[in-house]
Amino acid sequence: MTKSIGELGYWAGLAAFASVIAYDVVQTLQIVGALHFPWDEILIYGTSLCIVVPFILAMLSLHYLTPHEKQFWTHAAIIFTAIYAVFVIANYVVQLVTVIPAKIAGASEAIRLLDQTPHSMFWNYDAIGYISMGFAAGLAVPAIGDAGFERWVRISFIAHALVTPLISIVYFYPRFSERLLLLGFPWAITAPLFMILLAIMLRRRANAMFPRDDAGVDSAAAKRGREPDSRLRRLQVTPSALGGSMQMSDDSEKLSDQPANIIHLGTFKVGGKGPGSYVGGVAKLRADPERDLLSAADSFLTAADRCLNSCKHEDGVEMLTVPGAVCASLSCELFLKYVVLKESGSHTKGHKLDELFLECSDEAQTALVDRRADIREVFERNSAQFVGARYHHESEQFSFRQQELLQAAELLSAFVREIFQGETA
Repeated sequence: MTKSIGELGYWAGLAAFASVIAYDVVQTLQIVGALHFPWDEILIYGTSLCIVVPFILAMLSLHYLTPHEKQFWTHAAIIFTAIYAVFVIANYVVQLVTVIPAKIAGASEAIRLLDQTPHSMFWNYDAIGYISMGFAAGLAVPAIGDAGFERWVRISFIAHALVTPLISIVYFYPRFSERLLLLGFPWAITAPLFMILLAIMLRRRANAMFPRDDAGVDSAAAKRGREPDSRLRRLQVTPSALGGSMQMSDDSEKLSDQPANIIHLGTFKVGGKGPGSYVGGVAKLRADPERDLLSAADSFLTAADRCLNSCKHEDGVEMLTVPGAVCASLSCELFLKYVVLKESGSHTKGHKLDELFLECSDEAQTALVDRRADIREVFERNSAQFVGARYHHESEQFSFRQQELLQAAELLSAFVREIFQGETA
């Protein structure tokens, strides 16, 4: 669903951007005298009306792709977006459906009250609409990151909000003139700019959140481009000492690209003991720190995905929240330690995610923030989740944020493969 919201927001933002550009062109042609009645008014009101619905959908997408603790600001922005929509739709529909046809028919006097002329009723409707759009942009600013690409989006929203006083002067100055209209020219730049950047940001946010599909228990592993446990060599054994004969299977084609430092001893069924009687084991033959660390991070990510997304919702089936949160947190920890190891050549210790994040290079931190604007805040509020989730019974209250951690781990998994793809593919 997150992916769909991001895509909807992206295309809505593009549609709003295109509509504003079309309005800018038509308004310019009217000012220079290249367009005349009725086409100047039809095109001005028509292109303006086309902005409304896409802008609403883009701002609604922003709300749903914003972390919960910042949604007050996007909620407030949606309220002012709704105010904008109500007033301008009322205005443009009246102008297009009632006023312009009456003028063409020569009945201007009968609809003079409805005509949008300077300081008329619908002129003020228009003013309230675009002032509200400016407030919506300003209120959304705290919900936009201040690093990476989102910093530019944030700047564009601030710029558009700052144009609002100029728009107010154009609408409410006692004497209107075309020269006064030029005072609102910055709006023609800031409006399409913040809309196109908003569209791009919505797609980036949705992609950064890595929504999972319904492919089954191994969806996380599949998204990382490999089979689950692909680094483990499988040897299926039934030892003769336990009442059976030893059997070994080894598919050389599957193992040709696997490291030899780890083997999976498989599952041993104890013959004659009935169903459910199994033993098993894994042996590590030699150290390969980088691959070991990445493999462990992958394994805990897969475990978290299985715990949190693969349990059936049935009576008597427990959702594995605690182990899911622990595995997701540990996966984040190991991916961050992998980044530190690759950048510095040395191991780092500790479980606190925010401190491990700060041990990464400035370039790595910026790149991660660019992928998800609030990633630093995610690590800060989940800093001690690995320890806290395991010992939550010692606390009177504890907040599990398992899905947020799982999304962060998936982001880190994609990040290390993008940055170190030649070495981790």
